[in-house]
Amino acid sequence: GLILSTVCVFFRDLEYLWEVILMLIMYCSAIFYHIDSIGEQTKQILKFKSPAFWALFFACLIGLVFILLHFSSKHSKTPETLHILLQRSAENSQDFYVVEEELNQYLAKTEDFQVQFRIVDETSRKNDFIQNLKSEEPIDLLFSDKDEMDAAVFQNLLEPLDSLLENLAPEILDVLNKDYLDTGYIEESRYGLPSIRDYSSSACFEYDIQLANQYDLKMDSVKTLDDLEEELLKLKQAAPSVIPVGINLYIGVAALLKIDILGDNYSAPLAVLKNYGQTSQVVNLYETPEFTAFVNQMYAWRKKGLLMDDTGASMSAINYLKTHKVFGCFSNYHPGFDIEETRGSGTPIGCVILGNHYISSFNAQRHFWEIPSKSKEKENAMRFLKLMYTDKNVVQILSYGKEGIHYEYKDSAKQIIGYPEGINVDNSRYSQFLGWRYGNEMLMPVWEGLPQDLWKQITDYNDSSMRSIAIGFSFHKTPVADEISDCTAIAQKYYPGLINGELDPARYLPIVRKELQDAGISTIVAQKQKQLNDYLKGEKES
Repeated sequence: GLILSTVCVFFRDLEYLWEVILMLIMYCSAIFYHIDSIGEQTKQILKFKSPAFWALFFACLIGLVFILLHFSSKHSKTPETLHILLQRSAENSQDFYVVEEELNQYLAKTEDFQVQFRIVDETSRKNDFIQNLKSEEPIDLLFSDKDEMDAAVFQNLLEPLDSLLENLAPEILDVLNKDYLDTGYIEESRYGLPSIRDYSSSACFEYDIQLANQYDLKMDSVKTLDDLEEELLKLKQAAPSVIPVGINLYIGVAALLKIDILGDNYSAPLAVLKNYGQTSQVVNLYETPEFTAFVNQMYAWRKKGLLMDDTGASMSAINYLKTHKVFGCFSNYHPGFDIEETRGSGTPIGCVILGNHYISSFNAQRHFWEIPSKSKEKENAMRFLKLMYTDKNVVQILSYGKEGIHYEYKDSAKQIIGYPEGINVDNSRYSQFLGWRYGNEMLMPVWEGLPQDLWKQITDYNDSSMRSIAIGFSFHKTPVADEISDCTAIAQKYYPGLINGELDPARYLPIVRKELQDAGISTIVAQKQKQLNDYLKGEKES
């Protein structure tokens, strides 16, 4: 009776069917007779005609039907859609819908959600980031840099991840180093998850090997900026039409200066740690001897014709070097970097290392995955994040695309992959070299031409690096928000021109120092120093 009353709530017609079933049971049941009047074989048969047996049989049958209908309904329902906002350049992203379909086919095997990507061009992402979070457009997961995350948290647009992470994806805690994991904290709550990738880098100068050989440049002997200047002057004299150094804006400058920018805007650093972050004293960058020496050298280089004239035309090093009209650019080196640049530019690229490799707080907390507060699929978003950090198939699809179209195995046993026949970096409709974004790039197969043990090399490179004492430090900007806004605006006015040799340091360094002092940079330095001291004290106590 209890079973029937429950089932009838969902299947109202059962009330009428049950009347028929009862009538059937009645006609199948025995009339009055004495049990001793029949034989033993007949007795056994009649046992199965008793009302009790048939009532139990039909009750069990109806219960089984109900269970089957329940599970059939559960598994046939339309999966939830997880909306992911992803920033990519329009170049080599034409086939993203193919990758999305491939990923959803894989997810359908184990998950009750599907993903839908919304691609935003990287050139407009910073201007539109907050606007996207405030819009009515559904967004359940997104990838951004630290400055964008800070701005979104300040406006309560991101969801704290601690509870979701502990309850739904504790596996991430096992694979992501705690030092890097904790970089996602802002004001005592975790809002972002960094990807597992090459955190360590060193300043380098990447150059066109073809030009170096053509003009007999001794790049193997270059160890310092002074050494590099000698070779660049030789090139300038031998090939006046070749630009010795292309302007790649801010890339590599922090490493050349050996600083940790401690949460400042990388395009306008203010209060920093010197000596690769090995010192705990926060200083005003523009007052340091190291910055003064560097900008004086860049100004001298420009006077000697070593730097590109049109700094407003800055583009990636790959795009410069493939033209054979620009010799080289400053950049950041990690294992396999020269091979990656060779592959991307289509011309042999070499690198000279200009300093130690180290992990700064900026490198450790540069980009994060986040869940917006407005998301209606927060739990599924965290489940998908878990897959990006632990499931090699998910990472491989996102990083390399669809097998047979965007890549193929060159050696399955060694997990080496490459372009299918007829496909190359110029005509591929999906950019394969952004794996550092997708959770855990250490799970990916290695692209042909790169060292087979690339991921071990990168892991060892990370582990052997000098590490800033502030790797897990997150600067809370609220107490000095006005000063930071004013000083950043001033720095953005002068910093690019100083590091690119466009502004005469003798004239402009005193100006920028005075304006920064008037705008309150000393207050920023003091506040950052206090917070850093508290952080370091807490690290020692823990």
